[in-house]
Amino acid sequence: MDEPIPRLDGLCKVRPKRLSRMIRLVWPDIKKARKFGHSLKFIHARLVESGIPISYNQLTVYVSRIDREESATASVEKGDLQTETRGPRPEGVERQTRPPVESSSATRDPLENYRGTCIQKRSGFQGGSPDETKLI
Repeated sequence: MDEPIPRLDGLCKVRPKRLSRMIRLVWPDIKKARKFGHSLKFIHARLVESGIPISYNQLTVYVSRIDREESATASVEKGDLQTETRGPRPEGVERQTRPPVESSSATRDPLENYRGTCIQKRSGFQGGSPDETKLI
């Protein structure tokens, strides 16, 4: 099946209808321009000149979304790479995970500070017997 399908062959020359897909097509160029030091405003102006009708705000949304996706993918790949560089584990040996860190807050009352402050700053009668030397 070396022959291209006629109806699909020309699709690579047709722009997608969705702006997000267009931005993904030119993403490598946007990324290079940003890395070279061009501002997103300048890149936006060039995209509009090229016939991509996108507002600056929408471009910033797409750029931040793609950046997040790439950084998430890179961190996952980095994690996979780190486990691969450690070498294979012998059979029957499970990967050891750290036990959860026990914090001192588990044994301490979270409202302790609040209660202490409220009791110290209470106004009015505190209860107990009055000091008889101060009574009239």
